[in-house]
Amino acid sequence: ILNKFFVLYTLPGSDEKSWPPGLAAGYAWTEETSGYMVAVCLMHILGGPVSRIRAYTPANALPGEPLHILVRPEDKFDNLANAQPGPVEISVDGKPLPATVQPVEDSTCLRLTATLPEAGVYRISVRATDSGLTAETNPVVCSNDKEPVFWGMIHGHTEMSDGRGRLDEYFHQLKNEVALDFAA
Repeated sequence: ILNKFFVLYTLPGSDEKSWPPGLAAGYAWTEETSGYMVAVCLMHILGGPVSRIRAYTPANALPGEPLHILVRPEDKFDNLANAQPGPVEISVDGKPLPATVQPVEDSTCLRLTATLPEAGVYRISVRATDSGLTAETNPVVCSNDKEPVFWGMIHGHTEMSDGRGRLDEYFHQLKNEVALDFAA
């Protein structure tokens, strides 16, 4: 389930020049725009059937060490799909790459663990064998002298401020469903 927060406004006219500056600039929640709010609601988005898969890896790996690959099934609107993608296989340059597959707890994502044998830059191909859906990971630099690269979300909201959802749900989604390393 993905929570989306919506605000419905009534506008003073069709000409954006007549709108308060906050609305014209796209700011949804200001004292200036509060008089134009008609409704505020939370909507639960339930993903549909798997329409595509995406695959994420860390930017760096060590030769011969485990590398985690996150496979995220999405519906046609890019929401997390309501089902797992089914069996998957991975390859590099058309050559199969052995991997173990584990479901991500409380999610329809899969976590694969594989090993890159030697230094180089790789893109790993993922294929859902039942549906034929494919994805390619971001580049992975495999090296013994790598500089770490971290991916993250530097701004988010939960029920602790003006958003919805618990803090643990927020971090679960970012870590386990979009493979981010940090969040604030």
